[in-house]
Amino acid sequence: MLDVVAEIQTTPATSGEIDLPSVSLTKIKEDISHSSVSPEKTEEMMSFIAELPPKAQRALEFSINIHKNDFRKTGEPYIYHVLEVTKLVKERFNVDDEEVLTAALLHDTMEDNPLVANKHRLAQHFGPRAARMVDGLSKFKFDGIVYDEATHSHLFTMALAEPGILLIKLADRLHNMQTVDGLKPAKRVENCEETRDFYIPLAKKLGFDSLVAEYENLIKPYVDLAHKPSYIDKWLDAIHPHVRHRIADLITKRESEVVDMQTNALRRSQPRLSDTL
Repeated sequence: MLDVVAEIQTTPATSGEIDLPSVSLTKIKEDISHSSVSPEKTEEMMSFIAELPPKAQRALEFSINIHKNDFRKTGEPYIYHVLEVTKLVKERFNVDDEEVLTAALLHDTMEDNPLVANKHRLAQHFGPRAARMVDGLSKFKFDGIVYDEATHSHLFTMALAEPGILLIKLADRLHNMQTVDGLKPAKRVENCEETRDFYIPLAKKLGFDSLVAEYENLIKPYVDLAHKPSYIDKWLDAIHPHVRHRIADLITKRESEVVDMQTNALRRSQPRLSDTL
């Protein structure tokens, strides 16, 4: 633990802008290179990393140190999942907000290493907004047990202030489902059911029709697509009017695309005729 702390020291925030030292892209390339990853994929990721804003690059360096001994079931270093999620946030959702990209790169640090990547430390080094988002993305765990209702309640409450959390969450789930074949059958079914009952309703409420279709294609080999109503639907109904326009503001799209997304989301917020009869 002390070794990890020593490696992730950064310049603390005082007031105003956080003065973070520049990172070494050469060092990052060394850190993310691995025999399980093709040189082509590493180069693709390095091109992506080079275009990230300075704070996000520094967050990546922090995340590399937190996850340096972590590997996915696919055999890839865990940091590639972190990068893929951030890439989806930036390229799939067209988000250029530095704070959201920073939070995406840090999204599992607090959950996986709370003693080092606690909210105070993240706020000190990356600012309070990024720290709030990472906090909102972290699961409630005790003795290895995840408490879903508490986790979802916290997520939605934090999303009212920082709706970018929801985009990171959707991207995280998309990459997890793209690699779901690497899981054991029982865990695969569990993740697919959660995608059906939580992430698909969330994506529908926010108007991301293509994302809904992609989720459905990924889960239908393993579970029935029929959604099971739950407390999550009430949460979505409650927060939807407050976040849909702010989500659109985060997304750098052509005006027509924003209008289409808002129209889809608004349409789903209106009661159906059959519901009013």
